[in-house]
Amino acid sequence: MMFEPPKSVRQIGEPSKNPRIYVEDYVITFARQLASQAGDKEVAGVLLGKTCMKQREKYIKISGLVAIDGMNELSGHTFTHQMWTDIYTQIKEHFLDIE
Repeated sequence: MMFEPPKSVRQIGEPSKNPRIYVEDYVITFARQLASQAGDKEVAGVLLGKTCMKQREKYIKISGLVAIDGMNELSGHTFTHQMWTDIYTQIKEHFLDIE
């Protein structure tokens, strides 16, 4: 996929590094909302996006975020089968046509 200049995004990480990572503003806004609603509890999410190329440089465009329920009940660092099912369901419902 060819790189298209993103709209309403922020570049994260070091600008001179390859790949360059761009996160759409509403993803950052949603992540902040999740964090503020969680208070002192842990919160996690899965970033969704695509890898693009332009003039031999790799770009990663993050266009979505799926919140992960049940992080506080997790006893390790491995997601449960139910967590993955919920993640895939949210992706199918809200992000199937993600750019």
